[in-house]
Amino acid sequence: MRRRSKHVYPAVRTNKQLDRVLAEIETSPGVILYTLLDQSLIGRLEDKCRELGLPCLSILGPVLSLFQSYLGAESTHKVGGAAHLECGLFQADRRAQLHHDA
Repeated sequence: MRRRSKHVYPAVRTNKQLDRVLAEIETSPGVILYTLLDQSLIGRLEDKCRELGLPCLSILGPVLSLFQSYLGAESTHKVGGAAHLECGLFQADRRAQLHHDA
């Protein structure tokens, strides 16, 4: 039975960072689930997975496509946008609470 392990590589945003990930994928192959947004990084990762015969799946791709089709808007692929959104929601919630308490 093969030993299973999980490898997590947070915030891969440059070719240099992806180089390290790809090298480790070669030495410890397995199923690849990713949340990359940069198309050039996605292309390199998917090419390497095809070359190695590894299954590879974008976790964010289908979710972004769903929102794009529902909202009729294009994605900007802006990294860190979720944190900005959460901050905005927190601020709006806090304003509503202050208004309610007044």
